[in-house]
Amino acid sequence: PESFTPRELHKPIKFIYAGGLYLNRHKSLIKIADTLRKLNSDGIVKAELHIYTGSQLNDKDTALLNDGRSVFNHGLISSEKLALIYKDCDVAIHCESFDLKYRLMTRLSFSTKIIDCFQSGCAILAIAWEEHTGIKCLQRNDAAFCVTDVKDIERVVTHIVENPELIKEYALKAYECEKANHR
Repeated sequence: PESFTPRELHKPIKFIYAGGLYLNRHKSLIKIADTLRKLNSDGIVKAELHIYTGSQLNDKDTALLNDGRSVFNHGLISSEKLALIYKDCDVAIHCESFDLKYRLMTRLSFSTKIIDCFQSGCAILAIAWEEHTGIKCLQRNDAAFCVTDVKDIERVVTHIVENPELIKEYALKAYECEKANHR
């Protein structure tokens, strides 16, 4: 977009992940889902994770990523529909695995998923090893909520949900970074 227009936040807050769950990315999403289940355990749903993927998982992981209350797996949809759904969310997620094999495999990539997150108009939650090229760029530009250690996922997601005004601030930061660096 040519200009930034802040959105009204959803109640509950809507996190979105769109993409493959291979390379053990699903492990990071399960940590987010577990955190949201904890935050929503008092009877009030404060935040939801919506996943759009064609990836198949085992039954246990599928259940953890589709509980019908805190996390919803909607399957694969067209890129046109996905663009509309991104515009109806609050926080777009980019995540990578923390497993050594996959950290090394993806560390030099700048995922097109980051560009999708920028173009969504959402704040970005980026989860990856600290040496991952994409997260280094996002950190350098303060353009996303960044998590570089799996142990910090719960703390950062909780901070976002408990301080929703930061979502609008980081949506603007993501827009400014994308406009300055990725057009």
